[in-house]
Amino acid sequence: MLKSILKTFFSLLFIVIIAGGIVAAIYYFSPEINPGEYGVVYKVYGKDKGFTGKILSPGKYYYFLSGLIPGINKVYKIKIKPEYKKLHIKAFDGTEFDIELVYSIDKTKIDKFLENSNSKEIDKILNVYIKSAVDDAFLKFSISDMIKDDFNKQFTNKIKELVNDNLKFFGLQLTKLNLLKIKFSPEKQEIFAKLKANKLELEKLKIEAEKKLKEEQALNKIKLEKLNFLLKKAEMEKQIAKKKIEQQNIYWEAQKKRLQEEIKILSNPGGENAMKLEAIRIIVDGLKNPEKANKASQIVDKILNH
Repeated sequence: MLKSILKTFFSLLFIVIIAGGIVAAIYYFSPEINPGEYGVVYKVYGKDKGFTGKILSPGKYYYFLSGLIPGINKVYKIKIKPEYKKLHIKAFDGTEFDIELVYSIDKTKIDKFLENSNSKEIDKILNVYIKSAVDDAFLKFSISDMIKDDFNKQFTNKIKELVNDNLKFFGLQLTKLNLLKIKFSPEKQEIFAKLKANKLELEKLKIEAEKKLKEEQALNKIKLEKLNFLLKKAEMEKQIAKKKIEQQNIYWEAQKKRLQEEIKILSNPGGENAMKLEAIRIIVDGLKNPEKANKASQIVDKILNH
């Protein structure tokens, strides 16, 4: 009886040990994806073997529980972290460029990376396509573009655009690209020197023209102010003359009214009155002529006071 119990106990213990060993083995050998890495699941056997399209994020993936089966699936670890690189590129015309860049594997195109490239080929791929992009981009800019202040920025953006278009096929991407230094070919340096000299001459002419224009504007301003002054003075004199004429008109209207009153008084027939009346009429007619106005006034006063 005891022997049977002991046999059963050791059998169960053996099963537990085996099961524990299997669990420990599953735990130990199950793939673990570290931070900065991605796991790419491949199927080792079967007609559909190869990349399964499944990409694992950082974490622990236990066999069976995660759907992975040991011996059937294999997980490749790929580092996605950005990598820094410096390149020295010589363009088709002899212009030299020092470039720094940051690249990484595009996590959305890991299958492309695995199918079309590998870690050992990345440097070769970058060198080829950046050299090609530099040549292509260089042809898109004119000499006058190259001496502009924003040339480096525009040129860098164009290189990055062209390179990333090609790197998609390999599952790679540029996240940063800086142009550290440009050493133009001797021919271009000579052209730039002439262009800069011409630019300086144009700037000098522009400054002289602007100075002359300002002087003319200042002189015209003085002339305009003088004309405005004379215009205001003439307007003022006109107003004074107008007021003087109005005052004279008022005076002569008063004189006319007075004479008309005298005419009424002298309208009765009579020798002396008739003479005075005739004289006044002559004088009134004379009042129509402003040049004889003062003289007419004197005659009126003399007759009326006689």
